[in-house]
Parts: sequence; C-alpha cells; structure tokens
Amino acid sequence: MSELHSCKYCCSEISSAAKICPFCRSSQNNKAPLIQFGVFLAIFIPLLFIVFPLKKCPEYKPRATQVFSNFKDQITIKSSEYSISDCERCKNKYGISTIGIISNNTPYSWESLKIEIRFYNKEGALIDSMSQYDMGSAIMPNGEYSFRVLEEASAPKEAYASHKVFINGAHEARE
Repeated sequence: MSELHSCKYCCSEISSAAKICPFCRSSQNNKAPLIQFGVFLAIFIPLLFIVFPLKKCPEYKPRATQVFSNFKDQITIKSSEYSISDCERCKNKYGISTIGIISNNTPYSWESLKIEIRFYNKEGALIDSMSQYDMGSAIMPNGEYSFRVLEEASAPKEAYASHKVFINGAHEARE
C-alpha cells in the first residue's frame, strides 16, 4: 500500500503515487508550474525582441504632427481670380468660378486644404462666401498648388466687385 500525502491545492489526503488529485483534479507533478512558466517565456521573450528593437532602431523616430495654425501665415495665395457665368446645374442662376495658386513656404507638406473665398460689393461689404475642402490635394514643402472652386452665386451678378481667398485649415501630409 502506498503512502498518503496532502494535495498541493485542496489539501485532501491522496496517494503519494497519484499524479492527479481525485478530488480537485489538480496535477501533482512538480514540473507542471515549470512547464507553464516555460511556455510563458517562450512567448514573451520573442515579443521583447520584436517590440523593443523598433524603438531603439536609429531609423525609428516618432515625430510630432505639425499644427496648421502655427504655419498659417506661411501658406499664401500667390494669385487668384474669379468669373461669373451661366451655370447649367444652378437653374436660372449664375455660377462663380474662382481659380488661383497657393504657395507653401514651410518645410512641411500639407493636405486636405480648407479653402474659403469671400466676395464683397463695391462698398466693401461681404455679400457671399464659399468654402471647400480640397481632399486628396497636397502642397509639397516650398511648392505651389493650383485650385478651383465653383459654386452657385447667392447675390445678383452685378453686386460682385472683389474677392479674397483664405486657407483656413490643412493637415500635415504623412509619408
């Protein structure tokens, strides 16, 4: 007859030869915790070599995204002009087409520009405005970008005397 000892987990009296406790079904093998720890190390150590070398790699340099408002004055309208014409899609109204060139005088690329155009009458009062997100566009560092905005006129054709173009937003283009 074999000797008795206590189960490591439930403290029930079991045979010393038992590999599994008949009461709580826990393994009585002293190697089981070592095997579990070995499996943990086999998974964890390779992860360390994958994650940490990326952060130490000299080419890996996380960089802060530039905020457009800090560079707004360096993105300028080089030229712009507008024309008013019949608009086929506007049903008995006029369309205003504005074209121009934007200069980027920053060391960063900018994309998804928000272009706003304000129209004034002869007295200088604001009579109309339009804005457009130019999605998919990008201005390269120290480069130029041409734009065109076409909208329906909301004031009579003869009321338009001048205009001004603004760039009110953009996102730094990421490689």
